[in-house]
Amino acid sequence: MPPKKKSLEKGALRLLIREYGIEFEGPVPRRKWPPKLRHSFEIVWKIDALRYEEYMNDHQTYPKHNKPFLQERIKTIRRQVYKLLDDANINESTWRDLEPLLFEKLHQPVICERCHNELWQGIETFEANALSSTMNDRLAAKRIRRRICSCAGKRNIPQAEVNDEEKYFVFQNARDGVISHDPEDYDLRNVSIPMTPDRVYGLDVAPQTEPHPDIFPVVGNSILLPFLVVEAKRGENVPGFRSIQCQSAFPIRRLLKAQHSLFSKDSSTDQETPLVWFFGYQGDQWRLHGCTYEYDENQGNHKVRIYDLWQGSIQSQDGALQLLLLVDYIRSWARDVYRLAVMGLITHSIEWARAFSPASSHDLRYSVPPSSIASTEPTMDSVNSMQIDQDHETDMVYSLHDSDDDEESPVDQDRLSPLHTEFGDIYYSNCVCFQLRTFKMWKEVCHPACNRQRRATYDVLFRSSFLIYPQQLYSLFLLWPSIDSPTKEVMLSKPIRVTIFFQTYMNHTTWQIVRSINFVQMMTKDPDSIVTANSSRFPGVVDNLGYLEPINMDDLRKAIVDARDIHISESALLALRDVRMILSVRQDFERPMWTSFEDAAMPPNTSDIFSNSAGITNFGAFSIVNGSSYVKFLRFSPATCESPSPSAMSSITVPGLESMNGNSMLVSRSSSRSKECPELCLFIHSNRNYDEREIYQFLRDAVEQKNVFSEDMRPLSASQREKIHNWAKALQDKVRL
Repeated sequence: MPPKKKSLEKGALRLLIREYGIEFEGPVPRRKWPPKLRHSFEIVWKIDALRYEEYMNDHQTYPKHNKPFLQERIKTIRRQVYKLLDDANINESTWRDLEPLLFEKLHQPVICERCHNELWQGIETFEANALSSTMNDRLAAKRIRRRICSCAGKRNIPQAEVNDEEKYFVFQNARDGVISHDPEDYDLRNVSIPMTPDRVYGLDVAPQTEPHPDIFPVVGNSILLPFLVVEAKRGENVPGFRSIQCQSAFPIRRLLKAQHSLFSKDSSTDQETPLVWFFGYQGDQWRLHGCTYEYDENQGNHKVRIYDLWQGSIQSQDGALQLLLLVDYIRSWARDVYRLAVMGLITHSIEWARAFSPASSHDLRYSVPPSSIASTEPTMDSVNSMQIDQDHETDMVYSLHDSDDDEESPVDQDRLSPLHTEFGDIYYSNCVCFQLRTFKMWKEVCHPACNRQRRATYDVLFRSSFLIYPQQLYSLFLLWPSIDSPTKEVMLSKPIRVTIFFQTYMNHTTWQIVRSINFVQMMTKDPDSIVTANSSRFPGVVDNLGYLEPINMDDLRKAIVDARDIHISESALLALRDVRMILSVRQDFERPMWTSFEDAAMPPNTSDIFSNSAGITNFGAFSIVNGSSYVKFLRFSPATCESPSPSAMSSITVPGLESMNGNSMLVSRSSSRSKECPELCLFIHSNRNYDEREIYQFLRDAVEQKNVFSEDMRPLSASQREKIHNWAKALQDKVRL
């Protein structure tokens, strides 16, 4: 049982705030604004001076295209506010119902799915700028190309080019999400301080982005580096705005430290600086704060400064307009400045994985050594947390430990050749990112109009489920390379119903092979008669008559090992084809078998559903809770991992998969893959490193043996063939030197 947290006496929180270097600066003069944030704060100051009548009448400074929408939105906001002010039973939750209306633009996609043009175009006067002049030039050119969506009612719509993954949601938010403590703040973990803001907004990420609490500080949510905090109090009998500031002080500090840990990787003078926006409000009275972070390396001091930038009442036309324009500016800043800075640094930070390859083609200036990779270790408590809970609650807190893997060895950086940079990457096929994830799933009462595919998803997952004791499930966890802890003795508890599915793919921004095993607890209460009458027969599958048919535990172990021990010659090709399989335990099977999603009649978007970044998501037919995720990179050889029956070849088979001979394969990028990823990649099916002469031979063999594959199944273009020729020539020239 975890130790009881120390409760704070009255006034102790404010003392703790001062002790940890958090200062409320108030509304300081403009000359005291942080130099790097002067432009952003200046925009807020200009919006604060703007009046509703001026905005509506000045068509030169403020174009007409947004005015009808804003005018209607302001009417709706004020109407709702007056209604709430007249309500005698008003409470904080009621006021919070206004948030989706006020922050609507942060809840929506930024571009149209059909035409890829803008769904909303902000005011040019209030657009964000980057600190880098080069970035500003690119941003200006990009904004010139943007067009507003006009495809409503049209059939044939030409699509605008989208090259920075804006086809999906750019932002994510969490209501009442718990913010994790920074590992450095160990003392704060035993103190009961507020770490649950009413709402936080951060960046959305591609489904295959690997989670890490350093950049995903909202527990159980894949919200990348939140940049906006919202905290509410009801309008009457409240302790004041300072109380709201104190309540949010430590969550803000944690988010700023998370940004600082990333931004500090780039020491250039025009790198963006940590900034968290903070809206606090009591009823109709709102305030906006800008929160900054300073770190003194010489003294080791952390300083958080919270500046008052704006205040207003959304009961008035001026206040409602200003708030909407402030949200619009924060959206512009987060999309065009903050997001690009964050994603650029993260892209560099994850490129350490390419150091496993003998001739990586990228600048490793921001590489992270494998010994510093954070790996997570589950305990039996985390397995037991998958137990059926009548209140549908889950504890999603997980801790990280440094990984010590002797097998992981980065290639000497001196061997990297700049001649390869412009041609492609080189990876070993046994350099794998292993991932283990846990989920909970509840079946909902389906509306007749509920999506059929989602119903089918639940049905297939349920049909493939089986009953198993938590300690038996834990023993399956330990077979996966992302798990290091030894088996622990625990008391028996109730069996749980679990479905297992497997996926191997390549990371969207790199060619890194990912192998993911997923355990889904089906939150259904099985009859006690099954559990009590079969206490010694688990694991097992319930047949149509309600009887339990036992499953051999060794067969389950072998299935997990088969997914783990994919042969090195098939590893890259299976990942390229994004192979997805479910462990079928049907009665007509002699033993548990991996079955492709297609053969199991699984809808094609199932993996995407489980990649949803929200902690709890309702899909109509079912709800999903994201649990823990454990990740580890390995130079993996099946013989180095314990298993009931170690073998060099997995029994995983995929009907219709292309055949391949030889010890290497060449892969070309599809048009849908991120352009951050090199266009070509050479995979070497071997356990040892090679020099340039041997790499040249591997490249030549891949071409001559026709082991050349495209993600989108298209033949190589003329430019790609020329690039391969030049790559081979560069390697050959390197050997001759």
